[in-house]
Amino acid sequence: VDRVAETAVMRGLVTRAVAKQLSADQVLSFLFAPGFSTRLEATELSGRGVGLDVVKKNLEEIRGTCRLETEPGKGSRFILQVPATLLIQQLLFFKACGQPFAVPLSQVIGIYEVPEKEILSILERKGIQIENETLTVFRLERALGLPENGNRGNGKVLMLVVRSLEGKTALVIDEILEEADRIIKSLPSVLGEVPYIFGVTLNDLGEAVLVFHTPHLASSLIKPERITTRGTGEEAPQKRKIPEILVVDDSQLIRDVLREILETEGYNVQLAVDGQDALERAEAFSFDIVVTDVEMPRMNGFDLLTSLRQSEAYRRTPILIVSARETDQDKRRGLELGATAYIGKSKLQKKEFTNLLQSILGSEIYS
Repeated sequence: VDRVAETAVMRGLVTRAVAKQLSADQVLSFLFAPGFSTRLEATELSGRGVGLDVVKKNLEEIRGTCRLETEPGKGSRFILQVPATLLIQQLLFFKACGQPFAVPLSQVIGIYEVPEKEILSILERKGIQIENETLTVFRLERALGLPENGNRGNGKVLMLVVRSLEGKTALVIDEILEEADRIIKSLPSVLGEVPYIFGVTLNDLGEAVLVFHTPHLASSLIKPERITTRGTGEEAPQKRKIPEILVVDDSQLIRDVLREILETEGYNVQLAVDGQDALERAEAFSFDIVVTDVEMPRMNGFDLLTSLRQSEAYRRTPILIVSARETDQDKRRGLELGATAYIGKSKLQKKEFTNLLQSILGSEIYS
């Protein structure tokens, strides 16, 4: 795991500070990236980084998965799951949005009941801290267009933690029903291909129940909109410098959400895990905008803001504070220290946030 992380840093796929925050599963996922190899030089047989990439791509096309289990000194196991037209699997049946569903038990990592107040919210994404890991939280109504049931009536939410293409994801459910071995049939071809539907089975009441393929379910819920090319066919769009944005936050969820939104809008984004990490990056690289949290280890956002404003290179650079500290006193302090804008995380909306960035930059972005 350490060698894969070091190679990812060396190849520029992730920074050293961010790599330290990743789980073992997230680090190992780099092995499936196009062109990734831990070999420094390619040989006739290996080192080109296309083997596992091809395996993963072809498995995903047929709604299969590949995951890696490894233990130092003992060895590694690559587990390939390939769907069949008709098969028997151990399934976990549960209710969500008032309706029964099922997932293969092999894709379930755990079941947790958590206080609703512990769910983080940032733009259109939610997350939860479970066993020192921040997981993205989804409700199935977003994918299926079903009514939301809310919490369990006691201020707590039941989470089904399942495997995703990126590692783990938490699904909000109503209740666990049972575990059972069931025959799974593929959906009829007339219904078309639905990547996150593994097939259909019957429960004890004889009702047809959809079986989810959790890696593709999570992927379909977070897929960003693609950027369309601006300009006409006769006249190429004007080339302009793409702004470089530094996002500073100790929450991996918030870093990932902001990066996803900003990259979708056409910005180049770098991430920092705290103020000290951000200051080191700012000294080594020239950023057009800095977006920072306040509460962070080693160096908080206020101290980072003060240090940047003392630097000639960042004396006039736009610096936005995006923080859960939303008192008038905190906002006043941030603005007095030189923040361009102070936004509370509870009030942060995607459209207003991107419009604010465009307004600050004074022009649209062309890639």
